[in-house]
Amino acid sequence: MSFLKKGGDKKPALPPRVERSYQPAANRFDGKVAVVTGASAGIGLHAALALAREGAKVALIARREAEGNQALERVKSLGAEGMFLQADVSDASQVRNAFARISEQFGCLDVAFNNAGVQQKNGAIANVDEAEFDRVMQTNVK
Repeated sequence: MSFLKKGGDKKPALPPRVERSYQPAANRFDGKVAVVTGASAGIGLHAALALAREGAKVALIARREAEGNQALERVKSLGAEGMFLQADVSDASQVRNAFARISEQFGCLDVAFNNAGVQQKNGAIANVDEAEFDRVMQTNVK
């Protein structure tokens, strides 16, 4: 093995450092339609912005209307086409309506960034009551 030290020491030496620079391919998502849930802040917002920078048409889904509209303006400021849909992903009818509107406006969906989620409120899982467990599972898993 080339990374073993000489002199019989079986402890591997570190491999030589390889310098790499990440250069994103321009417009990797040109002509693609992406949906991002939980898109009004945090990871969801930054995912929506990254997809917009790469040429995607972005549908943003979030519960908070004011923040969702601000996120949409940020997407549009990058030159991307987008739409904001206020919806709670734990409500199946709201999700169906959101995707129907995405289909009407963009015709298809190529990328889904399923980011929306909630945390349990009551500490350790052993102490979580059934209603709280159902709320978390309804949003994060269903």
